Amino acid sequence: MTMSKSEKRKYILIIIALCGISASSTGVTFNSAGVFYGTVSADLGIRQGTFSMYQTLSNLVTAFLTVYTSKKVNQYNFKRFIVAGTILTGIATCLMGNTSQIWIFYLLGVTAGLGKALYFGIFIYIIINNWFVSHHGFATGFVSAFAGVAGAICAPLFSMIISSAGWRIGYFTMGILVILLNLPIILLKFSLEPAYEGAKPYLAEKASQKGQGNYTGNSYQITNMTCSFRILLCFMLFSFLALGITTFPQHFPSYLTSLGYTSSVGAFAVSLCLIGNILTKISFGTLSDHFGSAKVTLLMLFVNALSMVLLIKHSSTILIMVGAFLFGSIYSISAVSVPLMIKERFGINEYQRIFPYVNLLGNVGLALFISTFGYIYDISGSYLSAFVLVFLFEIIIVGILAIIYKDAKTPVR
Repeated sequence: MTMSKSEKRKYILIIIALCGISASSTGVTFNSAGVFYGTVSADLGIRQGTFSMYQTLSNLVTAFLTVYTSKKVNQYNFKRFIVAGTILTGIATCLMGNTSQIWIFYLLGVTAGLGKALYFGIFIYIIINNWFVSHHGFATGFVSAFAGVAGAICAPLFSMIISSAGWRIGYFTMGILVILLNLPIILLKFSLEPAYEGAKPYLAEKASQKGQGNYTGNSYQITNMTCSFRILLCFMLFSFLALGITTFPQHFPSYLTSLGYTSSVGAFAVSLCLIGNILTKISFGTLSDHFGSAKVTLLMLFVNALSMVLLIKHSSTILIMVGAFLFGSIYSISAVSVPLMIKERFGINEYQRIFPYVNLLGNVGLALFISTFGYIYDISGSYLSAFVLVFLFEIIIVGILAIIYKDAKTPVR
C-alpha cells in the first residue's frame, strides 16, 4: 500500500513537534542550566549547591507527578495538559529572572517541574509508541537527541546573554524558548492514537511482515507479557543508575581544572559530550531496529567504559576530548535504551503501566546525583572515586540486563 504525501508529512510533523518538547523540557531548562549557577549564586551571595537545589526540586516534582499524569492523560485532554504545562514552565522560568530570593527560586522551580510533568516524558514515548511501529527505535533516538542539540546550542547562547545582558535576561530568554519550542505540538492537529483519526502507525503492515507485531482493525497488537514486581524493580534501578550517571559530565569543567587545564577546555569537553549525546542516541535507535535494544545497550556501556579509561589516563588533551565525546553514550542508555527495552520486552499496554514508575525513580536519581559527584570530590579531593562509582554502576546495570532478559522468550512471572 503506497503512502500519500500528506500521510508522510503527518508523521514528519509529529516527529518535529516531539523534538520541540524534548528540546524545551530537557535541553533548554536542564542541560543548559549549569551556565547560570556560578553567576547567579555569586550575585545572590549564596553557595552554588544551595542555588542549584531549585533544579533538584524541579526534577523531583516532575518525577513524582509524571506518574499521576500518565494515568489521567487521554485522547480528549492531552492537548490541555500540554498547554497548561507549557504555560506553567514558561512563565515560571521567565519569573526566575525577576527575583533575588532563593526561596522564590525554589517555589518557581517546583512550579516549572509541575509544568514539565504535564507534557514531558511519558507524552513523548506514548505518542512514539502509538504512531511509530516500523523504525520505532530510530524515532525514539532522534527525538531524544534533540535534548542534546538544544543543550549544545543553548548553553553557549545563554552564556553569551549572561555576559552581555545579565542572568535575568538569560532566564527570561529561556522561558520564552520553552514556549516557542512547544508551539508545534500545541498547534499541530493530531490524535494521541492514529486510530482516532482513521490512520495507522507508520508502516504498520511492513512491521507486521517482519514479525514486529500485527495490525488488526484500528489497533496495533504486540505480544504482551506481564511485568513482575521483581522485573519492575530491575527497570527502576536501571533507570536510577543510568540517569544518575548522566549528571557526571556537569563536573567535567571542575575535573579538568583539577588536572591543570583551563575552564575553556572544560567547557569544550562538555560540548563534545553533548555532541556524543546526540550522535549516540540516533545511532542507538537505528541499531536497535536491527539488533535489539539489549545488545546495543551493552555496546554503549562498553563505549562509555572506554571513555572513562581515556579520561582517567589523561595522557593527552586530544584523548581527553575523545573520552568526553564518547562519554555522551551514557545519554543513549538513559533516554533511549530504557523505553525501548520496556516496549520490546513487554509491549505497549504494559509499557504505559510501568514506564511512569521507571521514569519516577530515574528522575530521582537524576536529582540526587546532581550534587553527589560534587560532594565526592569535596570529601576525597579527587574525582577518581567518582569514576570508580560510575564503573560500579555500569557493572550493576549489566547484571540487571541479565536478569531482565533471562528466558526472554517466555513471560516473566
